[in-house]
Amino acid sequence: MAWLEDGEYKIAHGVLVTNVINTAGGQVLAGKKVGTGFSTLILDNSFHVNTHTILMFCNHQPNPTPLIELLGLVSARPGIPPIISRLKAIVVSAAAAPAAVEPRLLGEKGAFLDRTNLRDAFRRLVLPGGPCVLKVSGPAKSGKSHTFRYLQQRSLEGHPITPFRVEKIATDFKATALANTLLKKINGKKVSEKEIQEYSTESAQQRAAFLAEKVLIAAANSKDNWWFVFDNFDDSALPEDTRLFLSQMALQIAEDVRYRRRFRVLLLNYCGELPAELQDLHEVDHLDPKSVDWKPEIRHYFAQFFDKRKHRHQPDGLDELADKAMAKLHGVDPEAFLPKLDDTLKELAGDF
Repeated sequence: MAWLEDGEYKIAHGVLVTNVINTAGGQVLAGKKVGTGFSTLILDNSFHVNTHTILMFCNHQPNPTPLIELLGLVSARPGIPPIISRLKAIVVSAAAAPAAVEPRLLGEKGAFLDRTNLRDAFRRLVLPGGPCVLKVSGPAKSGKSHTFRYLQQRSLEGHPITPFRVEKIATDFKATALANTLLKKINGKKVSEKEIQEYSTESAQQRAAFLAEKVLIAAANSKDNWWFVFDNFDDSALPEDTRLFLSQMALQIAEDVRYRRRFRVLLLNYCGELPAELQDLHEVDHLDPKSVDWKPEIRHYFAQFFDKRKHRHQPDGLDELADKAMAKLHGVDPEAFLPKLDDTLKELAGDF
């Protein structure tokens, strides 16, 4: 969650920029005294450049301690406006309040339950200096592809991201075809035959680097913050040039500040190893529906369903609905569980 609202956040950011940057104190705030979470955020050791990223990082932590420490250190400096102390009090008060439950309801009746790891990872992925890659794995029919639905919903809610999903259409999906699919979406163009010929004698690694650069330059020239979702690109069935292209997309985003602040790569059901350079710059979300406690998730779903319709409900009624849903799901085959869960929730919601 964000502990400061947008207007408050802008005030805090303005005070940081005006009073703290370009000082030795600024470097201390950026490093040792506020925790180790900044190690992947400082792109060029410049607190001036990264003030926005640092404050966003603090403002979106599940635990507000880094933000409280940061505002406390700033407010203690000479000449800092009292507003910073007041903002610190707002964060402390908000932290004491019950935590809001993230949406389990998508649209009118659509369900998006559990996925705690994805929700946590999203808060880090949206940071300009945050991780560049998310790998989502899990057994068949465990909900990996539903990750895209979540991204769409967050985009519709106002997050400045543009998710675009590409599904593997064949086991021999070549890198050039994949790059052209992305380019067509970004700017309606594709790699020219002349460019393909020019790079035909280069190594597979160089061709992959060229294609990734072509896509990312086009993306950088657009207004969108593209989140590229590659669905079912399981490593064992991919041509080498396609595997290299996916790696290059992630690497170039990680290594170029222009791309790092705006673009992300999501790999759904991708079993390949990522380059060593991405070791600290990627998140992992492994799905295991059998390990989820579904009853409280279903309860959250119906609570939000009723709230959206301003329908009065009692805790006992939510428990009863959750019990009904669990009874219908008892003994369902694991691969059929999530589709059955979705149908069951819509069926029960249809009674209201």
